[in-house]
Amino acid sequence: MGAPRVIWRTFVGKSADTPAAADAKRIITASQDGSVSACSPTDGKPLWTIQPKSRPSSMPLLTDTAVYLGFADGLVCALDAETGKTRWTFQTGQQIVGRPALAGNRLLVGSYDTHLYCLAADTGKELWNFTTTAQVHAAPLVVGDIVIIGGCDGHLHAVDLASGQERWSVDAGGPVGASPIVHDQQIFAASMSSTILSTDLAGKLLWSVSPMEERAPVTTSPAISGGRLAVAADDGQVLMLNPADGKVLASGKVPGKPTTGLVFLNDQLLVGVDDGRIYVIDPTTGKQTSRITLGGNPLSIIRIDQGIISNASDGSVWLLK
Repeated sequence: MGAPRVIWRTFVGKSADTPAAADAKRIITASQDGSVSACSPTDGKPLWTIQPKSRPSSMPLLTDTAVYLGFADGLVCALDAETGKTRWTFQTGQQIVGRPALAGNRLLVGSYDTHLYCLAADTGKELWNFTTTAQVHAAPLVVGDIVIIGGCDGHLHAVDLASGQERWSVDAGGPVGASPIVHDQQIFAASMSSTILSTDLAGKLLWSVSPMEERAPVTTSPAISGGRLAVAADDGQVLMLNPADGKVLASGKVPGKPTTGLVFLNDQLLVGVDDGRIYVIDPTTGKQTSRITLGGNPLSIIRIDQGIISNASDGSVWLLK
């Protein structure tokens, strides 16, 4: 796979610090000036822009009809996806960093006020909340009838989706800054103390390893495909692990701190780095095969029908293919 080709580029603000959300109908971005915008994935043309009273601080969650977004003052907001008009708001105690998650009509939101909130997605009514002992940073992960959260208390928690009661917790080896993922009945997570671990859905620890040459934090979400679990540390180390036991299959390095979650595409691995580039990596060797330079540091890599959407810190939005 060669470097992705630029189909179009547009600007939605002077700067950005949160990832975009995108599907085949629209791309949702937030700028550091506080504006929230939608543009077309076909040609990048603007669809709508709003200026909320607070500054967006989380990646948006985009559905066919709504956009859910967290703010720096702890506000959670539901917007109409077609118009950007506010449907409802809910106030938490501190900022929202992790993207909200949706399970049916239940919206799950982690807050720096140490709580996981479950809200009715259509009205914003609080259904329950679960309290941890530190900030909830990573986005919630819904797996069947449980919600997995990782936070600054150094644990993975499984919370019952219906009741908000804790099912189990596992020591993650350090604060969890990257959202966990699930694959084939296994949950995978990485900590800011360089620990990578896997549990089953009942909370049994399957393995826990610290394979980084330098114990650098992991703050971007891993990815899994083709029997390889890809993890990138803040110092640029990229590892391919065996999902069954955590053993290293291949390793490589990118020239900077990863700024996006890892994404597999056409048997290759994509990662954005704070040198303003997206790198394409061969997962069998860990080596770089190509790269593309953006106008700022990449914040997202999203696969949609039209290609790959990426937004960058300079306020640009790109369609690559």
